[in-house]
Amino acid sequence: MSKEDERIEDDRIKVYITYQEKTVLFSANPKNSLRVTMDNVQKLANTYPDKYWLLPEIDNNGQRITYFLGKIDSKAIFQYSDSDGCQQSLEKCGVKVGDKLNIIRKVVAG
Repeated sequence: MSKEDERIEDDRIKVYITYQEKTVLFSANPKNSLRVTMDNVQKLANTYPDKYWLLPEIDNNGQRITYFLGKIDSKAIFQYSDSDGCQQSLEKCGVKVGDKLNIIRKVVAG
């Protein structure tokens, strides 16, 4: 598939997202905040867990789970906001069409 074929309407891009050894081609708006993008991924995944993954909000011990996206090639984990508190997006993180991302799960005690 060429890079042009991976770009679709509304300036959305297709990226590969991996979690628990399963990779899915996902369409995302690179200008949306990372939090909005991850919320969309989580809603879609939990609606269709057989096609995507199961991304629960709470673990078995009642602890809240937060998910982040990261770039596999650079081993970077994308934070929702930068050091100035500005919302980050896939575009600001340098994500391009066809990039390979992964989901990082972080349990937040509380």
